[in-house]
This record gives sequence, structure tokens and C-alpha cells, in this order.
Amino acid sequence: MAFRISLRSPSASKPDSVRKISASVSMCMGSGRSIEPLGEWYDRIQGSALLMDASFLEVDVAAIRRNYRRLRDLVGPQTRICPVIKGNAYGMGATEVGRVLQQSGASMLAVYDANEGLAVLQAGIRCPILVLGPDPVHLRGSPLRGFCNEGRVHFTVHGLDHWHRIRSVLTPDVTPIPLHLEMDTGLRRGGTPLPEFEKLVREIQEEPRVRLAGVSTHFVSSDRDAALTEAQHTMLRGEVQRLRGLLPQDLIVHVANSCATLGDRTTHADMVRVGQAWAGFGVEFLSDGRRLPMALDLEPCLRWTTTLRLCKRVARGERVGYHGEWTADRDSVLGLVPVGYAAGWSPFLSGRDGHIPPQVRLITSQGESWVPVAGAINMDQTVLDLGPALAAGLSPSVGDRVELITPNRQAPNHLVRLAAQAGLRPYAIACGIHPSVPRAYVDGHAEIETSFPIREGVR
Repeated sequence: MAFRISLRSPSASKPDSVRKISASVSMCMGSGRSIEPLGEWYDRIQGSALLMDASFLEVDVAAIRRNYRRLRDLVGPQTRICPVIKGNAYGMGATEVGRVLQQSGASMLAVYDANEGLAVLQAGIRCPILVLGPDPVHLRGSPLRGFCNEGRVHFTVHGLDHWHRIRSVLTPDVTPIPLHLEMDTGLRRGGTPLPEFEKLVREIQEEPRVRLAGVSTHFVSSDRDAALTEAQHTMLRGEVQRLRGLLPQDLIVHVANSCATLGDRTTHADMVRVGQAWAGFGVEFLSDGRRLPMALDLEPCLRWTTTLRLCKRVARGERVGYHGEWTADRDSVLGLVPVGYAAGWSPFLSGRDGHIPPQVRLITSQGESWVPVAGAINMDQTVLDLGPALAAGLSPSVGDRVELITPNRQAPNHLVRLAAQAGLRPYAIACGIHPSVPRAYVDGHAEIETSFPIREGVR
């Protein structure tokens, strides 16, 4: 289920928590259908199970737009921008995010395989799609064929063997398919080995059913190893220069991922491929000396909230959770939220004795408090130690909002900080958030605090 939200003037007749974000909401399965004012939606379901148990992944599309504009300013007007929306746009919804990026001016949108590409094209996105993975390109009888005949699908070639398999399934009447030739300059994952590169260029140029549209590579460690990144770039650049007479004049050269885009202008070439950057991430992995000034202006666009389902007392010394991995060091109250690893809340975010536990934000009608995870993350639920909230004079209760992930870079539950505690990359957590968690697409002012009020007084 997805929700599309656009702000409008507040209504004075609603509680403060609603008036702050008076909006219209489109509740849909995949794409929007019916629209109603958020205040009416609040009235209709107030006190229902949806309000009590709601867990929402909020995606700030206004932040995505601003991030795109900042990336445009950073790379300049001559360099194309190809946002990467593979993995369902890093878990945020490829169709919704793709529309926003298309409207913002993206030259292309990159996906991993043809199935991902077909899904966004069938949703009405007109932007050309670049398939990054070694796709078999089976077009016979496929609904993708029509989009290919319009030149709206570009495929990446990963070596001679892959190319020969593609060529074997091309039909005589196919409109020339745009191909991008990826060179393996060190990642050793996909791409064309250097000894095959020239032969592959020649074979593609001799085949009338395809056209060479681009060449690329993928950096191994653009966030950490400037020397290796430069060596990879030099290898590709050298081959492009050496074979310039064989290559089309309108060839698109693209090498920069998000970290390279944010850290090294020399890698921008004809087009940059940015994934986590459009979502406001990536800059955290670059040292001050390797970070372009505008990179710091990117805004994280992701927020995940849920509610307290249960509160119960625990005595000092009692052990909590599977294997008793957390022990209460004082009399306290535990809070249960209905989110666990089945929803994508990583089991590596458990709170264990002897380790600094992850913290999330509890939002009550009296105020807010940071509260730690207590014990192991379960399949469908997580236990929180509400002791810090009690010490702050708050009275947590069932229905109070809990912010699991925040867009605030300084907060302990910022996605980058949580990922570091879990030993993961931020996008690994984002991609793992289950599709059953409703996405709420917020389109409004940056100062919005909460898209879905649970009850009066909650901010």
C-alpha cells in the first residue's frame, strides 16, 4: 500500500498534530486512485487498528527534488544525470521515485534487469531505462519489445559471451537496440575484460540490429581509494581514446557512481550514475578533503515510524529476550513495537549486554526521548527500554509514536548511524524494508515532522 501526500493550507478545526500537516492523501496499491483530505482520513480511521498499529516508511519527494537540483548544480549543465532506482529504488518505490526523478529532469533511469525496467515503463514513465545487469534480452513475445522499438530501453553488455547470447536472440525486424559496453577495470563482478574490449566494439558496430550508445565501468572503492579510482578511470579513458575512430560521436561515457560524483569532478564525463545520492546519502563516506562543497547540502529523504503496541514493567536484574542478551540494570518499563526482521528491521540492531544499543525516538504527548533497543530483534517485534523516557518525566503509553529511522543526520537513529552499528551499508537496510510496510510519499515543506498523526498532541 502506498500513500501520496501533498500539502495545502491547514484547517483550524483539526487538532494541532493534524493542522501542522493538513494534506491530501492518496491511498493505493501501487499507484494513486482515491484522494481525500488528510483531516477527513484522520477522522475516518481515528481509533482504528490502522492508527494503533501503523508502521509507515515516509519518503520525502520534495527532498528528492532538491537533491536532484543540487546534483545538477554540482555536475553542471553539460553532464547527464542517470539516477539508479534498482532494488525498488533502494526500497523506496521505483515507480513513485522514478516519476519524481523524471519530472526533475533525469536523462535516464537505471535498473538492474529488464523486469525492473518493464515495471516502471508500464507505470507510465517515459524516461529511457538503462539495464545495468547482464540481462538475456529475451524480447520475443515480451511486452518489453514495444518499449525497445521506441528506443526507450538500453542494455549493458558484459563481455563477448554475453554479447553473443544477446545477438543470438535478436529478431530480424528489431529496431536497433542501444547498448552500453561495460569494461571491467577491477571490480571483477561484471563487465568486459580489457582483452575483449576492442573485439566487442568492432562486433557491435558491425551488427545493424544494435547500436553502441555508451561505454562505462564501475569503481571498486570511490569512497575510500582515490588512487585505485583514478587507475580504473585511466584504463577506460585510455581505451576510449585509442578506439575513438571506431566509436560513434554521440557515445555516452559514464563512470561515476554516487561517491565519485560527490567527490571527484574529473569522473563526471558525459553522464553520472547516482543511486544513494538522490536519496541524500553517500556524502558520509567521503573525507573532508575528498568531498565537493555542494555535497553537504543533500538531504536524507527517508523516515520510518511505528507505534508502541505494549508496555510492561521489568525489575532490575531481569533478563530480556531470546538467550537473555539484555539485562535490566534498574527497574524499568519495556515497550513493544510491531516491527522486526521480517519487516526489514535488521537483526544486527539488537541491544545486547556489553554493547552500545541502537536508539530510537519515542514521541509522546508530553515530549520526546531517546530509548534503546533491549534484547534481540524478533521476527515481528522489537523490545525497547523506556527507562530514559521515565527518567525524563514522560509517561509512555500504547499508541505513542516511535521513530525508527530519521532524516536528521545528527540523530542517533539516522540511517547511516544505524547501519554503522549493524555493520551494514545504509542502502542495505533501506532495500531490506519489506514491501508490506506502507510507503508514504510526502510532498511538502522540509519542516514537516510527522505525516500521519496517531492521536492529538503527537508531533
